[in-house]
Amino acid sequence: MGFQLQAAPLLSTALVFLSWGWLQWKSSQYNAIGDELDAELETLQKLTVETLTSGDAAAVERREAAQRAVDATRARMEEARTIRGPGGLVARIRLPQRGAAKSFEKGAAPAKRREPESEDEVASRLETLKIFALGGVALLMVPVFFLSMADPMAPPSPELAARLSELS
Repeated sequence: MGFQLQAAPLLSTALVFLSWGWLQWKSSQYNAIGDELDAELETLQKLTVETLTSGDAAAVERREAAQRAVDATRARMEEARTIRGPGGLVARIRLPQRGAAKSFEKGAAPAKRREPESEDEVASRLETLKIFALGGVALLMVPVFFLSMADPMAPPSPELAARLSELS
């Protein structure tokens, strides 16, 4: 018989790996645009300081141009994480935030500080984790239970058993 490839598992495996590669590519696009945004935000911060200290009309124009560039880059970042599918389906890749918000950004909110968790919360989370782990093990044991019910050494049918006894 030799080595054989089955089309369905091969195709599904290839699809999984191609999807992973495509999502990695989309993520690196997003990160590259994020690096551009960081540079533009730094420029915007410098121009804002210059505008506030000099009061020059040309500095105001440069600052407004930098703000438009920042807004355009943010729109490109959103487009980089958006997936458009057939039938008008739109999905957005969930990516981690790129650093903390800067105080000079429009609408930047102060970073929220998390209060330390109490011992009860930690114990509750640990208990929940144990329950999920035991449930997962129990779920994985169902196929093992069904396999243990089948006798792998017995012939699959009485006819085959008779045939095998004739041969020996």
